[in-house]
Amino acid sequence: MCSLKEFLKTGKLGRVQIDTSLEDIINLLGEPDDTAWAKPKIKIWKYGNLELTFRNEKIILIKIVINHENPQFPHKLTEEIWPINKFMKIESVLDLIDKYEVSWQVRQQGSFNQQLCLVTEGKVTLYIDLDARECCSLFAGEES
Repeated sequence: MCSLKEFLKTGKLGRVQIDTSLEDIINLLGEPDDTAWAKPKIKIWKYGNLELTFRNEKIILIKIVINHENPQFPHKLTEEIWPINKFMKIESVLDLIDKYEVSWQVRQQGSFNQQLCLVTEGKVTLYIDLDARECCSLFAGEES
């Protein structure tokens, strides 16, 4: 099972991590709720708020979309309700990260005008909308 703290510290969602094979994901999570193609040979599989991006049948990006409710994941990953949602203000997000004792820093690339980009010790990237002062998404892996 995975937790928000583990994800922020390691970039891993239990057995789901960068370089996990498509076959292993099918065995672990089954077929996705939805699929898309980003580029030739880049496919995206969606499971609730979890998006897995594959290139050459291996995960290259784990994305968690933060919306108005707490993220929903396949029960095989976790039954824990993650304490983060779109209504959380930036101060609350930073307090939570600090409570978990996860180190982080501002990432200049990705931060501009009304967007702040933070990266944790587990190389998880958080995008924060400064206008609304809320967290939009969490990423682990390479963004294409």
